[in-house]
Amino acid sequence: MTDAAAPGWKIQCVSCGHQKSLAEAGGVRVGGAGTSYTLGRCSQCRGFRILKVHRPSRP
Repeated sequence: MTDAAAPGWKIQCVSCGHQKSLAEAGGVRVGGAGTSYTLGRCSQCRGFRILKVHRPSRP
């Protein structure tokens, strides 16, 4: 999946801090705003964790 499905959006584990592109994780974000949280499996610490879906501010 390309980054066109969720341009600029990231998903981050709140336990270990691991972060990757939302599109790489299989997510789609259309017309979204703000930060949301979801339950999912972290690919770094390998457990079910709270995952933060956010769009980092641009420098």
